[in-house]
Amino acid sequence: MKRLEADACERLERLSPVVYAATGPSPGFVFDIDPSAGRLVGFFLSRARGELAPRVFFDEGDGFSDVNTLVLKSFPFAFYHVSRERKGGLRRLRFEPCEAGDATFRFLAFQTSSGILVAILHYLFNLRYQKVPLVAGDPKARGRLASWKASIARIVKFFGDVSKGGGMRVQQGAQNMLPMLRSWLVLEAAAVEAEMNAALGQPERPLISFVTPTYNTSETFLRDLVDSFTLQKAAYAELILSDDGSPDPAMAARLAVAEQKPGVRVVRNETNRGIAAATNAGIAAARGRWISLVDHDDVLVSGAIAVIAKAIQDHPDAVFFYTDELIVDAALKPLGEFCKPAYDSVLLSGMNYINHLSIYRADRLAELGALREDREGSQDYDLLLRYLAGAAPGSIVHVPYLAYLWRRETASYSLVNAERSVGSARLALEAAYGHEGAPVVAEPAPTDPRLHRVRLPQRTPLVTIVIPNRDSPALIRRIVADIREKTNYPRVEIVIVDNGSVDPAVLALYEAYRRDGIVVDIKPEPFNFAAMCNRGARLGKGEAILFLNNDIEVPSDARGWLAEMVECLGFAATGIVGAKLDYPSGRIQHAGVIAGLGNAAGHWNIEAPTDAPGPMGRLFVRQTLSAVTGACMLVSRPCFDTLGGFDEESFAVAYNDIDFCLRARAAGIRTVWTPFARLIHHESLTRGSDEHGAQNERFKRETHHLQTRHATTTLIDDAYSPFYHRRYSDPTIVTPDALPAPRPGRLP
Repeated sequence: MKRLEADACERLERLSPVVYAATGPSPGFVFDIDPSAGRLVGFFLSRARGELAPRVFFDEGDGFSDVNTLVLKSFPFAFYHVSRERKGGLRRLRFEPCEAGDATFRFLAFQTSSGILVAILHYLFNLRYQKVPLVAGDPKARGRLASWKASIARIVKFFGDVSKGGGMRVQQGAQNMLPMLRSWLVLEAAAVEAEMNAALGQPERPLISFVTPTYNTSETFLRDLVDSFTLQKAAYAELILSDDGSPDPAMAARLAVAEQKPGVRVVRNETNRGIAAATNAGIAAARGRWISLVDHDDVLVSGAIAVIAKAIQDHPDAVFFYTDELIVDAALKPLGEFCKPAYDSVLLSGMNYINHLSIYRADRLAELGALREDREGSQDYDLLLRYLAGAAPGSIVHVPYLAYLWRRETASYSLVNAERSVGSARLALEAAYGHEGAPVVAEPAPTDPRLHRVRLPQRTPLVTIVIPNRDSPALIRRIVADIREKTNYPRVEIVIVDNGSVDPAVLALYEAYRRDGIVVDIKPEPFNFAAMCNRGARLGKGEAILFLNNDIEVPSDARGWLAEMVECLGFAATGIVGAKLDYPSGRIQHAGVIAGLGNAAGHWNIEAPTDAPGPMGRLFVRQTLSAVTGACMLVSRPCFDTLGGFDEESFAVAYNDIDFCLRARAAGIRTVWTPFARLIHHESLTRGSDEHGAQNERFKRETHHLQTRHATTTLIDDAYSPFYHRRYSDPTIVTPDALPAPRPGRLP
């Protein structure tokens, strides 16, 4: 047995040879694996303080990612192991003991070839000490002797499994959680299916019509689609196959077979006119009160129809529903997931994140004239934008259920005709977000030319830039210079609020700044970030207020960062805008804040590479989030006045920005995050850490205030998915305790 020493300890402080304290989010040990040192890698982990949430990441040549990870059960003391034989190309391994920087623990890693040793350690620490059922019992065993023999057999089997590299029953997650999550959803939906079948029966008019345009659809794809509908036995739904003049004689035979199935109807169009025309013919023939569009090579997940019907029943005032979806290959093997946020019109301006399944009211669809035939490739996107325009807050409902299997085939129209599809999408966006007298332009997103950036009408209100500072001459000199020399926004005033600088260099700078028209207000007092921001806002005259940390740096290629933030105030109901902040290393520090992470609030995708796309590519486009950091936060003056500024009493230092944004959300005010304003953040260079002494006690109080006021211990953020783990900053699939409830959108 060889003890393993970590090649890197990230956000960890070593207190003794085996005792460590986490000092930041997602702390971890990184090990280079030596194939000659043994086929088994073992880990001891015991908790001294705080909550553990262990995970293991594997690098088999393409780096660490959530796709290749194990989520482990957490115990006060546990032993885990990994077999290199199960991970043939294993090069490196990363062990994360916890999610946040509030835990102290004992940790020891080793490598060995002895399966018997590993089995004994599992038996002692997990079976005997933790009472973990490492091997399932035999339900056929009867009587004391049989039970005793079965127990011996289970132990022998367990030792054999472990010695061969298996037997890892302390594993909670799998390398790919998607099949497990899909199976769990189907089981949970069974009760909903029974409820809806009893409640709806077989009405004269279907509740839902699923409309599918077909054209020379393969036998396999058509069978998969039809079976996925008929096997759900939802007599209150129908499937309309609208054929677009398929010339293949075999297709006619397939359709004839399909229409013999219960609930399936076929519309035969004589000529080939394209997807939009065929879909519209199917919509015209549909009898349902609600219409949903399904591609001919895709599949409905078991239970989906009932879950959608239940959502319709429970939200009678809704005008639109949409679900989550799984991305699969031709054989329906999961490749990824679209676990979506609640309705977000800002995110929709950058991508069609809604996609499948979309469920429309038939009467409203008829009023719009259904799909436009001149938007081929993006006809669904165009329809969404037209249909959702003017919908009341709360009437657009997200149904968190992986209801749809989307085959990402290279032969799809939108991929084969990508340029035309993207062009159609931008025409639709310009029509949706512009209006007479205030046209807009939709252009490629700088982060990904396939995505979109809607350029809203330009406004240049006076912006008051409030910079809290104390001493730190290099920092204050740099940020003021960056505003003056690297920022092309024409109308700004700078207000520096200081809580007691004594450094002569800083005081001399201040005198020079005053002569240049910069407001400098010095008030010796204990550090209270909320109070300093409020003081600066009162001193300024701007129609918008930018709260900016002194440890922010403007890259030389980001001159339009402030203009972009001001532009985002033009989105409906928007009062707060946040920027993308990177660490000097080039990794993400701030891509928005998710309320409820770690039972409080946390930055999502923190420490990801700056070019990481995030879930569904969301980090490449603007979007609505529940909160953004006060390190760079633009606030409209009406929003600031409505909320009464930051809470100086309950959140003097930590979470004042989160509380401010959550109070804004409760008041119906939107917070937007944009990746098109990218800055560098040298985080907490002046203030220091909240992890020790009196600062740690103050941080705990402010955390408690946040949890009490905003219920963040149970909150599922509208911008997040109920299928993402609430402990981890990088979205990680988890199976929830029950089917998540549908989520009406809060904002227009």
